[in-house]
Amino acid sequence: MFEGWDEFYLLIGSAAAVLIGLIFVVISLMQDRSRSSVITGSKLYVGPIVLGVSFVLVLSAAALMPGMTARGFAAIAGLVALWGLARALMSIRGIGRLKDEVHWTDLWYYGVFPSLIYLALGFLARLVVGQGRDRRGRHARPAARHPQRVGPDHLDRAAIRSRSRLRAPRSGRLSQLLTLPDGLVDVRSTPWASRSAT
Repeated sequence: MFEGWDEFYLLIGSAAAVLIGLIFVVISLMQDRSRSSVITGSKLYVGPIVLGVSFVLVLSAAALMPGMTARGFAAIAGLVALWGLARALMSIRGIGRLKDEVHWTDLWYYGVFPSLIYLALGFLARLVVGQGRDRRGRHARPAARHPQRVGPDHLDRAAIRSRSRLRAPRSGRLSQLLTLPDGLVDVRSTPWASRSAT
């Protein structure tokens, strides 16, 4: 699906995996702090970071999967957006409870900005999933990939539907105007071709 971007997603996914490992190394080095402060800090600060980097890893892996469709990728991105938004809202609530103990930017960098990013990701995923639907929510018909067979019945129905007359050119040869693949229609054998010659 993302042709030409394979190496980019491979690089980003690898970097995300390395960062997840480094975050756990940093957590293990926090032995000089009290257990309650480490648990609180990991819930409010480290947890969202690990989750965000894990989302980058998941989206990179999904982009590299062979045969991944745009709707499949959008569905995965939508799930990531919902999960991330729920986690960001939990961070906003948790950091909001610690008002005086934390810096005022923590609420913005760990709660509000990630929430906006996950909302944008969810909105874009919804646009991709909803693509190809008409106003009533039904799937629109895909465009024909191959030329359809055209015959006099089809042309007569099209003329009736548009409530206009099918006029033959005055020059006499309708076959000069239509370029159709071989074997679809012999224009000279249609009833309206004989009328055009007169």
